[in-house]
Amino acid sequence: MYIYNMRMKLFFNLFFIIAIMNWLPIFAQSTDEIINNHIAAIGGNENWEKIKSLKIEGTLKGDIGHITITKRILKGKAIRNDLQMHGRTSIRNDKKYYVILNGKNGWKYMPDNKNNTILSLYESEITQLEDELDYEDPFINYLEKGRVIHMVGIEYYNEKEFYKFLIEYKSGKKVYCYMDVNSLMIDKTVLIEAEVDDIREYKNYEKLPAGIWIAKQVISLSGELNITSVEINPNFLPDVFLPSNTNKFNYK
Repeated sequence: MYIYNMRMKLFFNLFFIIAIMNWLPIFAQSTDEIINNHIAAIGGNENWEKIKSLKIEGTLKGDIGHITITKRILKGKAIRNDLQMHGRTSIRNDKKYYVILNGKNGWKYMPDNKNNTILSLYESEITQLEDELDYEDPFINYLEKGRVIHMVGIEYYNEKEFYKFLIEYKSGKKVYCYMDVNSLMIDKTVLIEAEVDDIREYKNYEKLPAGIWIAKQVISLSGELNITSVEINPNFLPDVFLPSNTNKFNYK
């Protein structure tokens, strides 16, 4: 029995040493090194900085049906999300809705607006859109954007290892971000210390002609968003980011 116990102890000690040796390269990397490697993996700072505007089209599928979404972003200045419902309530299916942020001003024309009026955005809605206005990966130029990033450690789920970061935004928002240790792509983000739950999974990464990588599928509590097209640096007409008749779309 003594010999058996000694062998088992030796086996577990050896297993522990091998495990530590496998983890050493991961722990040897600094947070900055991991972030720099991640940015290189998604296309590099130079390619991301060349993008001044974006037009993204996709479909969000959820419990109430699906929504066609067109997102227009003018870097650091304005964003417009156009939505068309394709659900069970046919009265909404022939209308186009939108949410706009232009500087510090914002408007929305949505199904829950009373009397089909165009409403100004609440401060909380503006804050939320300001985060969306920054379409770039959360690690790009994070210091210049006033974000603080903490390396929490490594977590294991779905039979994979992930770097776990805590990202503190200038707005006060806090997010856990999980990055695949092998691909260095973001796999999941979890909003914490907030009144609402927001968990997003990022799938089907694809390299665009501009040299950047983006997730073509985002799964959240709202449903499954599948991106069908991405246009880099389109030219928008001036009235794109102003409230207008929702049934007329004469701009690009």
